[in-house]
Order: sequence, then structure tokens, then C-alpha cells
Amino acid sequence: MEIVQLKVRDQQILIDTNILIYWGDAPFRDETKKLLRTLADNNNSLATSHICCFELLRKILDKKKRQSYFKLVNYIHRLQISPSLLADACNLSYAYENK
Repeated sequence: MEIVQLKVRDQQILIDTNILIYWGDAPFRDETKKLLRTLADNNNSLATSHICCFELLRKILDKKKRQSYFKLVNYIHRLQISPSLLADACNLSYAYENK
């Protein structure tokens, strides 16, 4: 992937769960690192949410892989969300899995 000059500056960029999920794929990770580095170099703040962390970690049973993802999500700033919003996300997840 060729990185074009990004004009996004001084913004808060929300890292989607899918970016975090596919981070385990080495070619994707290598290309994504370049893009995220460019965004960070442009004085953008990279962030995720507790919901994204939950979505990422909820089905990873392998302890070594889970530790690797913990390192990743601990590196990225997490936006604060209310406990009621987190509870709603859990309820929606449960409803989707049990439909």
C-alpha cells in the first residue's frame, strides 16, 4: 500500500475494531503501521474505546495471543464511555449471539 500525503491534522482518530482484529495479520500490520505512524506524525491523536477492546478480546482464548492484543490496546488511548453505554453494548452483543 502506498501512503499518500495525508492532510488530516490535529484530529482525534477512532481506531475501529476491525483494524485491531486484523492487526494479527503481519502484512496488514506492516502496512497499517505506516498509515498510523503518518497520522500520529500529523499530530493526530489515535484512540479506541472500551467497547472495541471488548469486541477484540471476547473470543480470543489463546493466552499468548490475548497478551499480544492487550499490549496493543494498552498502547492506544481509550476513550471514556459511560457504564450504561458499556452495559448496552454487552446486551446488544448477547442479543446478536442468541437470536
